[in-house]
Amino acid sequence: MEAGQEEFGMEAGQEEELVFHRVLAERYLDRDTPLAEEVEYGLQHLHPCQLLYKGRPCERQTLADLGILRGSEAEEFKMLGDVDVHSEGYHCHDSYMVRLACKDPQRFSVAFCRHFHGPDFHAHMQAIREGRGGGGQHEPYFEEVVVVDMVAEKIQSGEGIRNMARSVCRYPDQGREGFRVVRPLALAEDESVYLLTAVSGAGGMEEYRVHRAAHNSQHTDPGALELLFDAGDMCIFNCIFAKGCLFALAAKGDGQSKYILELRLDDGQLTELRRAPLVLPACEGWSQDRTQRPRFLCLDDTGDALWVNTSVALLALAMDTLEPHTCCLWKDLRAAEPREHLKLHVRSVLLHKQTREVYLLFDNSTGVFHTRYQTEIDDLSVYDPCFVRRLLPSPGIGKVCYEDLPGDKVAIGNFRIDGFSDSFCITESHMLESPSSQHLRVFDAEGGFWDLEI
Repeated sequence: MEAGQEEFGMEAGQEEELVFHRVLAERYLDRDTPLAEEVEYGLQHLHPCQLLYKGRPCERQTLADLGILRGSEAEEFKMLGDVDVHSEGYHCHDSYMVRLACKDPQRFSVAFCRHFHGPDFHAHMQAIREGRGGGGQHEPYFEEVVVVDMVAEKIQSGEGIRNMARSVCRYPDQGREGFRVVRPLALAEDESVYLLTAVSGAGGMEEYRVHRAAHNSQHTDPGALELLFDAGDMCIFNCIFAKGCLFALAAKGDGQSKYILELRLDDGQLTELRRAPLVLPACEGWSQDRTQRPRFLCLDDTGDALWVNTSVALLALAMDTLEPHTCCLWKDLRAAEPREHLKLHVRSVLLHKQTREVYLLFDNSTGVFHTRYQTEIDDLSVYDPCFVRRLLPSPGIGKVCYEDLPGDKVAIGNFRIDGFSDSFCITESHMLESPSSQHLRVFDAEGGFWDLEI
């Protein structure tokens, strides 16, 4: 496009001098990002190249080093307080923390199982502290399901964990051969909890059922729990409430065949309305993490699609057919962000259901652990245990996809990490949405509760 002379304030007869610049790429950087690292990992199609600023090399510098004050500064998570779940029997290496499905989008509830001898868990721990033989090993051994409501106002006010944690089910621990709770699944409106339970059936095969434990239920007889659904050989590992139903992700006993179940609660029973196979896209050369189960993110604001994160891809399931559409392949994300020490777990992907922005919480705790305790590691470029990238949906009409990988770095989190060599920093995360604002909430490996308004 050409501009007239009047627009440039030139006098008649003066010659125009037009300078053309070819933009090869555009990136938004925070002031402390090493420029060479950004080119190497974020602009691989331009690498190798020479970086110049005002004609001088600047490979090993940052925007701050160059005196450039403007740039996209990454926001920081704010720590709201500590939730001492360790005093309630949770330990990251022998307990499994689950985020419960809730009808209320404002709720952020987690649950886990604990084991103890004697009348209750705290008496068991007191006996251990007093050196009385492991907390009464000659007394009955129980398993107990504990729910923790992650309420920011309570955490900020300093309320004790016992005012936030509650036992919903207690029963004799019968080991692998008897009745046991595999995992908590969902929190109902009446505060009861849906539990996936299992018993060993014929030939040693597991038989799964969904039970409901009433609020503050302390029954020691598993038969007293309300049976909602007989799942047979379908191991349910994640749920979401949507459009008056409970949708479940499940796998057959072989762990390979995965399904989506649509269940409706009628007269105290869950009735199966639909069952559809969850077919993941083929990804040659991509090593799937078999330990990571698919996970529901949300029902988007249109009400037309359920979003699921898998170890292979981000999927949108059409509500009418439950057929998956691939929005983003994680192997493409890894190609754009190839640093292997940056982990992306199923619990570390969140979706804004209105804008469809995807927030990726990259776990860098393994890299931080090595830079802290193994001085022979030279890569000291990233100290934050977690940083967040945002993927924006590609413009255009039709099915949603994400092509601008690896996305923009928008936030950092100084989360506490697990203190072992297989360290991690995120125990659970949640996208809390309200009419006025949206928040990323993170529960770190040491019980820290963090918030980022977006």
